[in-house]
Amino acid sequence: MKLVSLASGSSGNAFLVDSGDGLLLLDVGITYKTLRTELAELGRSPEEIRAVLLTHEHADHISGLPVWMKHHPDVPVFASYGTFEGLSRQPVFPRLRKEAFELIRPHERVSAAGLELLPVPTSHDTPGSLAWRGGPEGSSFAVITDLGCWTEDLARDMEGLSVICLEANHDMHMLETGPYPYPLKLRIESSSGHLSNDDAAALLIRLWHGGLKEVILAHLSRENNYPDLAVQTVISELKIRGIDPASVPITAAPRTGLSHIVSF
Repeated sequence: MKLVSLASGSSGNAFLVDSGDGLLLLDVGITYKTLRTELAELGRSPEEIRAVLLTHEHADHISGLPVWMKHHPDVPVFASYGTFEGLSRQPVFPRLRKEAFELIRPHERVSAAGLELLPVPTSHDTPGSLAWRGGPEGSSFAVITDLGCWTEDLARDMEGLSVICLEANHDMHMLETGPYPYPLKLRIESSSGHLSNDDAAALLIRLWHGGLKEVILAHLSRENNYPDLAVQTVISELKIRGIDPASVPITAAPRTGLSHIVSF
């Protein structure tokens, strides 16, 4: 199994998973041209993508969806009922191929590219937002982004992962003293906003286990975070709790362009 970030941040989000039986595209927040270019860099093509998994309908996660559907009308797009309803209120909706959608509810397992996938509800300011878990025990992954807080229910759903892609959106001090208007700051730090570096560390401490192979911090804010700061905050919090993370790579996904390829 392999996983790579194609983009991660408020200007666009997409992850690619190679199951060995085909590719999964998780979110389509990049242009079709960018998608083709990045896949070519990996020696792959869009025709190998067996399914699209959506986390929610915010533009930085679905902006490339209309053109994707135009070129690949028969590839299923898994989305929650809440996400589909949110899309129906957006200007892009008439350009979407409705027949391609496979509407699901949280915890309703689905299969694609030879993998069993679990959609897990998240706390974000849009109904039906999801994190996604996939793969068998010993070779499993999850993408957990765009949530203002995590719950014990979510943590239980994410136990035993091999690879974790986890939101570390902002440093609290940078957000509080930064240039964002006050209402936006309140939204980001709310329970339906985005995880801070400290929040990410707390969830990672909860999910840490001996079989964990790699952690990718994702959806970092350009204005309110730095990759090195996010990584060092998480590592420091792990060490404070008596966890030695030296054997597990912890990195931050780039805002644009390919991350390194994680094999597991």
